[in-house]
Amino acid sequence: MSFELFVWHEPAPISADAAEAKVREGIFRSHPAVPKLRDELLRHFPPQGVWAATPEESDSLLALSCVWSRAGEFGDAVRTLAARHGLVCYEPGTRLLDPNAPAHGAR
Repeated sequence: MSFELFVWHEPAPISADAAEAKVREGIFRSHPAVPKLRDELLRHFPPQGVWAATPEESDSLLALSCVWSRAGEFGDAVRTLAARHGLVCYEPGTRLLDPNAPAHGAR
């Protein structure tokens, strides 16, 4: 079992329904913060241990999957770093949209 998060940039605040639709449709714009976040996550969480699958390189969307036993630590770190980079963080299992997402428009 794994824990999944999706991270991307939005130019304006979105709802959880809109985030879910975007994940289903797979239409995201590139943004320089996305690959920067991936690099930072891989430094913080090396490829062995936490990842269910190492995230693919992307300039538009990070599909992140970690082992269930590390979900709390991993989710907290991803949400914190995503907010710092001005990115949306969405957890489809609970339809939780990071509450910091509206702040990303200022970056």
